[in-house]
Amino acid sequence: MKKYLKLSRLYSVVPEVIALIIVFNRVRTAELIDIPCLLLLYSFILRFIWQSAIFVHGLGHTIAIAAADRNLSAINLSNILEQRSIRHILRSLIPFYCIFIPIIAFSSPTPYSPIPLFPHLPLERQNNIKLKASGGILFNLAIALILLTQSLCEAVSFRVFPIRYSLIIANLSIALFSLSDIEAKITGTAIYLYCGNFGLIAFRKPDDEPDLLPPRLLSMVQQMGQETEVRGEQAGGGLVIGRRDDLPVFIGKKIINQKRSNLTKSLETAFALEREQAIALGVKPLKSIIAGVWHYRYATSGTASSKLETHWHEWIGARQEDVLLFADTEWTYKTKNVHHRITHNGDFESWRIFERDVDYKTLGLWLERVLHTPNATQGDSPKIAGMIDLL
Repeated sequence: MKKYLKLSRLYSVVPEVIALIIVFNRVRTAELIDIPCLLLLYSFILRFIWQSAIFVHGLGHTIAIAAADRNLSAINLSNILEQRSIRHILRSLIPFYCIFIPIIAFSSPTPYSPIPLFPHLPLERQNNIKLKASGGILFNLAIALILLTQSLCEAVSFRVFPIRYSLIIANLSIALFSLSDIEAKITGTAIYLYCGNFGLIAFRKPDDEPDLLPPRLLSMVQQMGQETEVRGEQAGGGLVIGRRDDLPVFIGKKIINQKRSNLTKSLETAFALEREQAIALGVKPLKSIIAGVWHYRYATSGTASSKLETHWHEWIGARQEDVLLFADTEWTYKTKNVHHRITHNGDFESWRIFERDVDYKTLGLWLERVLHTPNATQGDSPKIAGMIDLL
């Protein structure tokens, strides 16, 4: 981690170093008193140019995704900005503030564990992935080529402040450093599952009262969270099971992680307050066990990071249902408290109904009608929750 932070700080002063070189290259024609102002100005311009190249990259990916999936709703600001906040982008224009440089991702000491996704995908699916992966690279290369052609035709001098050349270099750098995009373009497969589930079931000890998540297990949860962060850190949710009036209830919290914040720490800060409020409202721990589940998310399905799309998911809330039980050699009906919440990794593309495969988006519309419960989510995982309620 220390090595990562040192690299991050080093790369974050690159615009200022380049600005310094440019200023001293022009110092003969500038008054000494103007040097600090010029340094700040050129640093801002260089940082703006870099962000513009990242914007071009995101725009290319977004248009490619919309074309590959034939889904114009994918063209939105969140996807174009690649899930980065406007606030972070504006702050990255401030001199010496951290900027995103792709090579940092490949210099991280974090032990990534590649898990191949669908190594034998159908050719159509591989071509779909290749198109999506190439969009950002092609847009960056196209901008660089257009600007380079103009510069050669107009014989622009590099001694003039090189905005055009800086744009060319920034776009070429983003294209060449997008190693995961290049690999996906060549192989037609994605290389990481960018989500993670973890959870626990444990016996409750006498000194665990009255915590819904005792300190001895909280430290275990946070360790599992730290291991899971490499899977995705854009958003996350956690829940534990308690009881109110002897009925089990879910106590949960979801958050959108702030840029450069640690998801494990941020989620636990918010979740701890949620658990405390639940206890104040009369929720008690289960009598014999402690159970909880967490999910960290990377927005892989074209949906922006939002609490609505973040796991856990439910379709119908807690309700009383007549259920069929088998006990003492007899089947009986009993009214029980029923409530489902799920976390899920992977793809849920369709369900076979009435002798045909129904895609998950159509399935969602159908579930809203047969379950008489609206659901505004766009992703595939919530449909699993709906199917569990139905079945």
